[in-house]
Amino acid sequence: MNEVPDMIPEKVSGKHLDLHAEVSRTTAVEAADLFQNARMRLLLPSLWHTLAGSLSAVFALATPGNTDGGRTVKLHDYVTIDIPGPGNSLGDGFDWTQVTALAEDVLAGAQKSVALTLTACANPLNIVQDTAHFFDNSSSSSFVLYLSGCNVGIDYYGRNEQPNRHTISIADNMRNALVATGAAAGLSELQWSSLIRGILNT
Repeated sequence: MNEVPDMIPEKVSGKHLDLHAEVSRTTAVEAADLFQNARMRLLLPSLWHTLAGSLSAVFALATPGNTDGGRTVKLHDYVTIDIPGPGNSLGDGFDWTQVTALAEDVLAGAQKSVALTLTACANPLNIVQDTAHFFDNSSSSSFVLYLSGCNVGIDYYGRNEQPNRHTISIADNMRNALVATGAAAGLSELQWSSLIRGILNT
């Protein structure tokens, strides 16, 4: 596991999750090629469902009034999550996150690196600005992809994962508590472990 970059949110409360995956290539050139391909996969949320497997959530890049799954994410973009089971009414059926950090060269010891953080947020299309996610808005998911010699690795950091039980929707509060319980029981770890392996194409 690499040193945690400064951009990763601190552990304050709730559940935390750290995951790691790494692969090696015979030559530095092969590793560099793998890094570039993995970088593209990381920055295209529309691919994540395919990479993580058929039982995973479906992710989509979205901006208010527009969806465009064909481009890579940018800072402040929104990414929706469609998890199996009942949807979030405040999120129009989706759980919403926003890209709150996106940076290159975040690891001093790596030749190349890129980091991405998604934070639970409100649905920008809804006049009600309660957090539309099963976790509250202190929660985040961060990825750090790096190239080091003949190795390409990726770290996942889940931070401050607490059920979102304080919206105006009683039904959403109940649903969020149930989904968060499932995440805490290990479903979240399965989802993100499958995704980071898929990003490395292992």
